[in-house]
Amino acid sequence: MNPVLLDRDPDSGATETFTFDEGTETAVIRHSCDVQPILDANREAANHGSIDRSGEDDLDLRLVARVPNAIILKWFADHGIRGWLREDWPGVKRMLNSNEYRWLRVNSMVI
Repeated sequence: MNPVLLDRDPDSGATETFTFDEGTETAVIRHSCDVQPILDANREAANHGSIDRSGEDDLDLRLVARVPNAIILKWFADHGIRGWLREDWPGVKRMLNSNEYRWLRVNSMVI
């Protein structure tokens, strides 16, 4: 069966599709989006210092990363980190400080 479009976010381009395999009686909901524009913006900011550093002394107001929604969902599925909840922000910080996800950072400062 061909995937059925469930939802499309016009801002991020993210889509959700539904597929049902009658042979195995398996339902699959797939979330996908193009994260390349966010990664390109992060790389540009990191390479050229285009991040506003006016709040250097106030760490709460400094942009340190842009994380695509698809990565937030992956962190939730793989690690149980709910990046949308403040109580799980230590887990988000741990992920951003890891070598595996350093490409999401816009600067090299450890948070």
